[in-house]
Amino acid sequence: MGQPSAKSNPEIAFCYVTAAGTNSSKQGRITLARVKGATENALMRLFKRSHMYRPSFMLASRGQKNVKYYYKCNAWLYPIRQTLCPTDFCTLQEVGLAMINAVSVGYPKQILDVNDIVKLAKA
Repeated sequence: MGQPSAKSNPEIAFCYVTAAGTNSSKQGRITLARVKGATENALMRLFKRSHMYRPSFMLASRGQKNVKYYYKCNAWLYPIRQTLCPTDFCTLQEVGLAMINAVSVGYPKQILDVNDIVKLAKA
């Protein structure tokens, strides 16, 4: 179903949220990381304007429903962790804004890590 859409509208933008640690080289030891990487590679071949988002830990947005218990328990640690390891943490809101901005303004990279996500969210 995706292929006819990409063929009929080659300028369509496709956003895919995967995860930090995804391995596009097909050489990694972790099977799930290789499968995610293979999926990213296939989507980038299929959609000219595609962006692969690789967030790590995401802070849930206030009022968000269906948040896992352990996210609620660890939310207070977010500011500390984000200060100590800024390349590992972003918010769910930043991921959403980055997706909107990538589609509307564009972004030169197809694979976006946390630094790219935070930067693009502010664009």
